[in-house]
Amino acid sequence: MTLIDNTATALGNIPELLRNNNLQSITFDIPGACGVATWMRGLVEKMEDRGSWTNFLEVRLVQEGQSEAIPSGSVLQWCNMVEETHWNS
Repeated sequence: MTLIDNTATALGNIPELLRNNNLQSITFDIPGACGVATWMRGLVEKMEDRGSWTNFLEVRLVQEGQSEAIPSGSVLQWCNMVEETHWNS
């Protein structure tokens, strides 16, 4: 996982992530999106509660070498789509 803020690149864990009010981007290199979608929804809610979601720009997913950028305003819709696809399959 790579966490990018507006001043530096930081590698860290979730408690440190939630303290970082400058976070703008997260990159996940994952085998599948479903588990990340549920986790990401919780992260968005916690960051919104702490007022740190406003600076956030995107989530970037890398699967099998393919990269997908999800703008911050679309992350929760993306989570819904991934979870619906998983539960309906």
